[in-house]
Amino acid sequence: MPYQPTEITWKNDTLTEQLVDGLAAEWLDLATAASEKNVYYFPWFIAASLHLEAMQNASVVRVYQGNVLIGLWVAKEDFGYAKLPVLFDRSVLHPHQFLGTPLVRKGAEEAFVYGWMDWLDRAPGSRSFVLLPMFNGQGPLFSALTAFCIGQGRAHIELERSERAALLPKGSKKQSAIAKINKSRARSLLRRKGKLAELGDVTVEYLQAHDDIAPWLEDFMRVENQGWKKDEGTSILQNPADIALYEKMAPAAFAHGHLKFVRLKVDERPIAYALDLACGEFVYCLKCSHDRAYRKYSPGVLLEYESLKNYDNSSIDYVIDSCTAPDNAMLNDLFPDQKPFVTILIPRKGLIYTALFRLINFLKSRSTSMP
Repeated sequence: MPYQPTEITWKNDTLTEQLVDGLAAEWLDLATAASEKNVYYFPWFIAASLHLEAMQNASVVRVYQGNVLIGLWVAKEDFGYAKLPVLFDRSVLHPHQFLGTPLVRKGAEEAFVYGWMDWLDRAPGSRSFVLLPMFNGQGPLFSALTAFCIGQGRAHIELERSERAALLPKGSKKQSAIAKINKSRARSLLRRKGKLAELGDVTVEYLQAHDDIAPWLEDFMRVENQGWKKDEGTSILQNPADIALYEKMAPAAFAHGHLKFVRLKVDERPIAYALDLACGEFVYCLKCSHDRAYRKYSPGVLLEYESLKNYDNSSIDYVIDSCTAPDNAMLNDLFPDQKPFVTILIPRKGLIYTALFRLINFLKSRSTSMP
């Protein structure tokens, strides 16, 4: 018999600054208690993103069990899929978000999925399905969602699956990232560090709670505005909307204790930065930058290597997501594991939506099979 939890309700509201402010306390409580602490859906990250085009006309779907918020999803209505004129909802993601998994309270995954799918089936208008890109393809929420669909006999499809470099806990014994790095790769990095040391004193510095983040962030953006990012017009300083995002998001993450900011220095000159977002054991490598004048020493990779050493020295068994492209060879050499990501399409209940799903599935399978 399908799982049917009790006292499940949901709310769907337009995403506004007032809504984020009003929900901030319970939203943050949910975020820090989530089975997967997706910082890209934390209230301070969403609040800093509100001015971005991708966030316009978005909504917040919340699921409650009794009076307790057990899950939250940020969504947006879209139109047109697989060349079909259909309305649907998709996870909201902008170019600085690298995970679309909803925030779900640990242990409440089944109850959340029940309420989430009830919201979908009762959605107003003619919305046909939900599209879930960049969804973690493993873990309790993925298992609960697929089990629910199978138990209901609800059609669903995994449209895409990919993997990216990560460090994932395995069993009860903490894993060492450094020990798993290819030996020749590790020796190469140590040689580069030795060559770099010939230029001056090489140090790794972490932003501390009592430090002023402003000069760090300013210099980080200056260093990032170099090389191929500058040439392609993708650096933060070349995009006013991105400047506004980082100038609001990074201090907010710092104030909540969710920012890990580290830099590599030669004497007193910073030559590489890494800006990570973290909560508990979850770490997301959001952005890095390095001084192109030192590129032959691979300062960015050296800094990632030093950061991994620091995580190894902690008693916490971290889940570190590189947030990089699957084909990033340099980070694939550093991170010993692969984290799977999927894009899932789930239709609402009803014969017409099941038929539409089958048509989409047919069109998608036909397009991928064509030469």
